[in-house]
Formats: sequence, C-alpha cells, structure tokens
Amino acid sequence: MFRQREPGEQPPAEAGAAMIALIAARQFPGFALTFYEHLLQAGQGQPAPSPLALVADDAILLAPRRTGDSWIGFLIAEHSAADQVRAFRWPDQLEPVVSLAVAPPAAGAAAVWAEEGACLPIRESLIASSLLPSPLP
Repeated sequence: MFRQREPGEQPPAEAGAAMIALIAARQFPGFALTFYEHLLQAGQGQPAPSPLALVADDAILLAPRRTGDSWIGFLIAEHSAADQVRAFRWPDQLEPVVSLAVAPPAAGAAAVWAEEGACLPIRESLIASSLLPSPLP
C-alpha cells in the first residue's frame, strides 16, 4: 500500500531515482520491491539523489533529508518495523549510523507499505552511546 496524499499521486522522482541506483548497485532490499513499478516510473531518467537511502533490516528511507531531530524521505517498511525504533545504515556500509522511530502505518495497510514525506524522529542509539567515551570526572 502506497499512502497517497492526493488521488492518483505517484512517488517522487528522487525516490524512484534512488531505487534505480540502489538496484544497479545490488543494495535494494527485496521486501521493498513491492513498489518497484511505481518507483521505476517516477525515477526513470532522473538523477540519483545524495544520499540515496538509509537502510534498516525491515525498512528503507529513500532520498532522506535531515531536518532538525528527524530524517524525512520516502519510507518503505515491513509491518515488523511499525511503531519501532530501528538502526539505519548507509547502503554501502554495515554499521548503523542513526536510530530512527518508524511510525505505525495507516489502518488496513498491507504487510509492506510506503509513505511519501515520512518523518522519522531520531532516537538515542544504544549502539552509538556505548561507543562514546565515558565523561571525565
């Protein structure tokens, strides 16, 4: 299910271009292929955004932009990510770079859903905080 803001609305071109670039690099998660056709149509012939995405095990935020205490982009998520905090990484890296809270989907959403302009608040990461040096006395 792609949550449209307006009837007939398609995903943004930058999200489609990000998907195309990630597929070419073999870094696009299989669960997100549910929206392949919509994103392909939107992104063909468009330049790839930078950064391309933030990726978690069960969610991907395409064409993400940092805005204050959150990241905004085109979210594709599995039901398991709903209302959870997930560790996101850059597509070409293994280590997480940020923990983000994934909002629940709209009522009646499918097992995999997408939302344009999804705002994922940054949450303190247990991973990141364990890597910080202890404060000096």
